Amino acid sequence: MTDSLTRLGVLLSARETGILDFQAESDILKGKKNAQITLSRKGNKVQMHRSFEDYLKTIYLKNQRTGEGVRGADLAELLHVARPTVSVAAKHLVEDGYAVRDANRALFLTEKGKKIAEGIFDRHRVVSLLLEGIGVPPEIAHRDACRMEHSISDETLQAFHRHLEKTGCSEK
Repeated sequence: MTDSLTRLGVLLSARETGILDFQAESDILKGKKNAQITLSRKGNKVQMHRSFEDYLKTIYLKNQRTGEGVRGADLAELLHVARPTVSVAAKHLVEDGYAVRDANRALFLTEKGKKIAEGIFDRHRVVSLLLEGIGVPPEIAHRDACRMEHSISDETLQAFHRHLEKTGCSEK
């Protein structure tokens, strides 16, 4: 019964975040042992990549603001996902060397995780600045940057940097 409830929790959480493809959903419902791995690594690649980056960026920003680790409950609230989703993601972040847990199970980024998170945050900052520079209201620019930061190429990011430097908008 507990396994069924766990699978259902993971399934509902994944549906809620939009990171579930048909194969992953099927694996979870069938109770496959590797369903969580399929969910976190082989689902819809763009969304999974975005989800992974969102976790890293959120942990990074929270660590920067407070200097403390991030609890799973806080991540769930900040990312608007269910706790089972956070548990699965946090497990993979730790296993893959992007984060560590302290004695209280709070998450901190490793250098590997921090490097990726800083890059994502830079993308977000640059896209936000560019959007605001062309007249998009700040709250909309922020929301759009949250989506766009995951899909722009390194070449486009560099072009954005050059444009912002040329126009004097590189820092706010």
